[in-house]
Amino acid sequence: MTARGIGEVIAQVTGADRVERLSRLPERVALTQVIEAYDHTPEGADALNIPFAIGESGLQPVALSLRTLPNMLVMGRQLCGKTTTLAAIGQAITQRFTPEQAQITVIDPKTTLIGKIRGPHVRAYAYTADDIDAVIAELTAELRDRLPPSGLTQEELLNLKAWDGPRQFVLIDDEHELRPHNQVVKPAATAPLLPLIERSRQVGLHVIAARLPGNWAGQVVMNPFLQKMTGSRSPTLFMDNDPANVKVFARISAHQLPPGRGLLVTTEGDIEGVLVGTPEAGE
Repeated sequence: MTARGIGEVIAQVTGADRVERLSRLPERVALTQVIEAYDHTPEGADALNIPFAIGESGLQPVALSLRTLPNMLVMGRQLCGKTTTLAAIGQAITQRFTPEQAQITVIDPKTTLIGKIRGPHVRAYAYTADDIDAVIAELTAELRDRLPPSGLTQEELLNLKAWDGPRQFVLIDDEHELRPHNQVVKPAATAPLLPLIERSRQVGLHVIAARLPGNWAGQVVMNPFLQKMTGSRSPTLFMDNDPANVKVFARISAHQLPPGRGLLVTTEGDIEGVLVGTPEAGE
């Protein structure tokens, strides 16, 4: 008997006919469709949920819940869709918030994000080393003012007024291209952000960074920026990677994936296959 004949034999023995077809992710989905579908869910009423993809489980929209997970890492090989993911998140932010509620700082050392996130939400766009240093320094100085001053009593801290102003989103493309942390002359480009990342919820900071894997196991241990991101419980979107060199959780390997696809992994080990919504093309 051939393999094709086994199904007929099983049907005769069990009485089972053809089952429903397995739903699969499409090759492409527009970000506008993802956002529109999410707006019709109960979670869509919370502006702090940023839909940017659809998931394999039920083909439902997947959102970054800023209330509990304020930051995110995106990691994969070249041409995997990292920049598209940042553009999708940036455009979703502009649709979920007003410019008075949210501002976006774009750090783009290779100018791959140019033109993809525009409008009054964009606080700054920086691509040269000096400009990146300047905009990060200005932003972090503003965010530090949102922290409680020293010397307050417990009662004063309990009665302290919460910070006011827009949430600050920092979208970093090609984080591996920024000035690294092992320099003697100058601190790393992301160094001013480090004390604030683990206090993101407290100051309204949201860092979404994309990078190449490099020596991923070593980077996670040695890179202070990645340490702070994982310390803040940031989920990681593992896009196209070498399964032999990149583990997504414990002994589970990353996958070779087509552009736009990824495995969204939380620090607790929850894994969801996703397809990032295609954002509108920049001018």
